Amino acid sequence: MIAKEYLSQARNIDNEIQSMLEEVSVLRSMAEKTTAVITGMPSNATRNTSQLSDTIAKIIEREEKIDAEIDRLVDLRSEIYETIQQVEDKEARRVLYLRYMGYRSWAEIATEMKLGLRQIYRLHGVGLKNISPMSLNVTKWQSMSS
Repeated sequence: MIAKEYLSQARNIDNEIQSMLEEVSVLRSMAEKTTAVITGMPSNATRNTSQLSDTIAKIIEREEKIDAEIDRLVDLRSEIYETIQQVEDKEARRVLYLRYMGYRSWAEIATEMKLGLRQIYRLHGVGLKNISPMSLNVTKWQSMSS
C-alpha cells in the first residue's frame, strides 16, 4: 500500500458510515410505517409484530456496525494525522491535511492556500514522498478493511 492509498482510507470509511446511516434511516422509516390493520375479521396479530421486531433487530445490528466503524475511523484519523505531522515541508503538510483530513477538493485547497492547482499538485507530491513507508501502519488497516 502506498501513502496515498493509506491516507485515503479515512474518506472511504466515512463514506461507508454515511451509507450505513442512510440504510438505518430507511429501516427506521419502514418500522414507523408498520401499523396494525383493524378489521372485523380475526387475523394473525403476531405477523405484524414479528415483522416489526425483525426490522428493529436489523436496525440494532446496523447501529452496532456503525459504532464499530466510527471507532475504527477515529483511530485511523488519529494515525493519519500523526503521519501527516511527520512531513517537514509546512505547505506540503497543509495540502495533505486539507486533502486527507478535511476531505477538500483540489480546487478548494488551491483557493484556500491562494495557490494554483499545479503548485498544489506539486506540494501534494512532495508531501507524499516525505511520508516514510515505516510510518504507515499498513498491516493493521489492510486486515481491518478486508
